[in-house]
Amino acid sequence: MVKLRWHAVRMLLLGTGLCTHAAYAAPDAGSLLPHAQREWPAPRPSPILQRPEAPPTPEPGPAKPVVYIIGFVLEGDDTISDAEFSAAVAPFISRPLNYAELLAAAQAVAWAYRQAGWVVSATLPEQDVSDGIVRIAVNRAVLGGVEVTGPQASDTRATVVQGYVTAQQAPGQPLRVQPLDRAILLLNDLPGVSASGALREGQRVGETNFVVNLAPSVNQYGDVSFDNSGTRPSGSLRVLGNWYRAGLLRWGDQLSVNLIHSFTDSQTDGSDYQRFVYSLPLGYEGWRLALGGSLFSYRLVSSEYAGLGFAGDSDALDVELSYPMVRNEDHSMYLVGRAEHTHIDNQGAWATVSRYRVESRSIGLRGTMFDDLGAGASSTASITVNAGYLDLRDSPTQSSDASTTATGGTFTRLRYSFARDQNLGRGFSILAALNGQTADKNLDSNQKFYLGGSNGVRAYPASEGSGYQGFVLSLEARCKLAPDWQLAALYDYGYVTVNHDNDYSGASSLNEYRLRGYGLALAWRGKRKQTLSLTWARRIGENANATSAGNDQDGTYVRDRVWFNASLDF
Repeated sequence: MVKLRWHAVRMLLLGTGLCTHAAYAAPDAGSLLPHAQREWPAPRPSPILQRPEAPPTPEPGPAKPVVYIIGFVLEGDDTISDAEFSAAVAPFISRPLNYAELLAAAQAVAWAYRQAGWVVSATLPEQDVSDGIVRIAVNRAVLGGVEVTGPQASDTRATVVQGYVTAQQAPGQPLRVQPLDRAILLLNDLPGVSASGALREGQRVGETNFVVNLAPSVNQYGDVSFDNSGTRPSGSLRVLGNWYRAGLLRWGDQLSVNLIHSFTDSQTDGSDYQRFVYSLPLGYEGWRLALGGSLFSYRLVSSEYAGLGFAGDSDALDVELSYPMVRNEDHSMYLVGRAEHTHIDNQGAWATVSRYRVESRSIGLRGTMFDDLGAGASSTASITVNAGYLDLRDSPTQSSDASTTATGGTFTRLRYSFARDQNLGRGFSILAALNGQTADKNLDSNQKFYLGGSNGVRAYPASEGSGYQGFVLSLEARCKLAPDWQLAALYDYGYVTVNHDNDYSGASSLNEYRLRGYGLALAWRGKRKQTLSLTWARRIGENANATSAGNDQDGTYVRDRVWFNASLDF
């Protein structure tokens, strides 16, 4: 999904009257927005491409075998190695075979070519096999044409499908498996498309047609959820909604809407976040363009800020272009570039505290991989370089920023993440996840990295532990209690460096510290796409960055923290 990078200067504590209510910096849009952005759901995965099964190991045939076979000889195309050919025919050697079993041997050779990435025809030419030696003739197939079938087929869609297939596999050229697989996966990446492929004998000798079946698919879906993952000052309780509509203007496009409203048990108007994205494919190679915009408004509603006029709003526009550099069943890698423009306004005591903009450009890679280690595993990773410019020329904070943290001007940031879900078998698995960032200078509150929250060190509140550089390592040992229930023991470790340059008047002497916690998580998924999760986390040690009262930066001290989430897909 597309992610915005918002920017805001930290709000100033206005006057001595405010300081009597809080001994820590008031949150602003910069520190509140990242926790809304990280909640955007990832796109749903494409259907798994069904591949043909390997030919079964031959069983002894009926009586009256044709001949006792002592070996096979390959004729024609010799793309595969001698070792690969020998392995394919080994089950058929030194045994009597009838004609059907000889055909199975030829099929096994064709499968060996397919495993090597080629589509061939393997036949038994007319021959004398009385000496126990059988010749198998192999000829590479060439793509004859593309056929489009199924209940969703139409002339317009057939043109698109043919474009995707021929962009990967030119007609008249030797037929390869990987390009056809990539074409099907790219088609399935299109929202609202469910495609499968099969090979069929062409009209001319040596030609093979690729048949693409378009099955009915869901054109719109979404989810609603309720949790307590928000920040306390703007409301920790949240209602979230996501809606996706495919095929709005053309086949393969999508409109997505993401909404978040936060509140408290006594205040209903904490913050509101709306994001709209329209995306569409460009050409037939997998390029995709996304145009997005979002709005955010907030009011600090916790008791220490009530009636003090802390509020703000922001708007943003962005464009993203992505390309699948690698796309197959086992691993994928996408190149993603984006540009964005954001504007933000913070108020305190009903007066403007900061008003400014940020221009940002980023380029990165994100990927997934599946492997058979143990009982199977999946891995995800991403790395993004972000270069931007923070414009404080119209902000009242420009002079104070220049003499202290100096966040204004250009900045460069590197963000990274890695996660591996390792299946151990018998319902047990281990999850390890690492995410973090570093930068070349002090950062504004929105560009900073945060340790706490339901997606970080879960023993601490959202927005806790911020800095220009940091990382969070999370480990979970999971166990399936029943088909719909899962229990996990968890451990989180986070480390943060507050400032790149901490040599200025008024800088905190504490510039590096860690947060740790452990706990348990219980999750349930119902048959009607309902999910419930409950997480308990306890901090290890104390918060090195506690306020003078010994509390966390949100003004609370909760030794045993509980997170909950309830969601329903539709």
